[in-house]
Amino acid sequence: MKNMAKLRNDMISKWIDVPYSILVVLAAGASYNLFAYFQQIGAIQGYGKETMTAIKYTVLIGYYLGIIPGAIVRMNMPVLSYAIAAILALICFPVLGYIAENGEGGTGTWILMMVSLFFGAISGSFATITAIVTVVKSFPKIEGILLIVILIAYYKIAPYLEFSIRSGFFEEPSLLWYFVTLGVILAIIYAGAIVAVREVTIDGFVENLIQDYDKAGLFGFVFFELCLLGSFFVVALIYENWFVGAILMITFIVLNFFLVGIAFKIVYDKVSQTKKFEARERATRREMKFEQMLGESKYHSILWASFIVVGVCSTFNFNLFQIAFSYGKVDSADNLLDSFWAADMFARF
Repeated sequence: MKNMAKLRNDMISKWIDVPYSILVVLAAGASYNLFAYFQQIGAIQGYGKETMTAIKYTVLIGYYLGIIPGAIVRMNMPVLSYAIAAILALICFPVLGYIAENGEGGTGTWILMMVSLFFGAISGSFATITAIVTVVKSFPKIEGILLIVILIAYYKIAPYLEFSIRSGFFEEPSLLWYFVTLGVILAIIYAGAIVAVREVTIDGFVENLIQDYDKAGLFGFVFFELCLLGSFFVVALIYENWFVGAILMITFIVLNFFLVGIAFKIVYDKVSQTKKFEARERATRREMKFEQMLGESKYHSILWASFIVVGVCSTFNFNLFQIAFSYGKVDSADNLLDSFWAADMFARF
């Protein structure tokens, strides 16, 4: 009975990990938006070209700098990673709000802005990497791959959560209070992940028993995500109704938590109906240190293929508007970006 109670609690934690990790990944998209939003603010306040370029690359380097949080998670310290993300968000976003409200100022303010942009962006990197790695390790290998597909797709759509809420609900927000509120909300979500998202290890016999049910539960999340992507693409990207787009994203975040209850009940009912349990070691993934991977050609191929594919797609995405501008087709830029976004997102499934 005691073992069943522990198993039930572990299974609850395992499934709660999924929607909460999705929430963390989507919320962290606000860090990516710092470069576009601050460039927009800079254009209004008359920032120089060098400052505008520095803003873009400072944020992008911070947001994509996953090496540091990856190393921390690898040392089995996700709590530390989430804590760092929460603290950085709580400090950097209010500072950026103050700077956005009061202008670029002197050299000291410029340096403070760049430092805050970098660490504000890296807070999103800490939260995203930790959320994805931690929840994937709670599932078997095949189900973990499916979970990566789900979370990476949410990672790509993540910047639209903050943007759609800002565009749909706030016409001209006070920059100071907007950034302060955003920093507090992010810190609360990341701090909540310290409790809600943790690696769960379930006995190998039980894991094999419920493997097909795990897949069915995750396919439910895939279905929800496809519905969100399709409806958001039409409503927000094509018709540019950001108010409805924001409501759609918030609604699907909530629905993901309701889906946990259904998935857990199906899986737990299967386990509770089993009369006899056989203790069995869980099938473990092949653990390799990063420096060991560098000695194998397979990992070199994966590394460079990732750089090429992700790099080409990211560069094309960034420069698409500039290409349209150079041909005098600025009005077509949004449609081009929307088409590229749809192809990029739906190809993942």
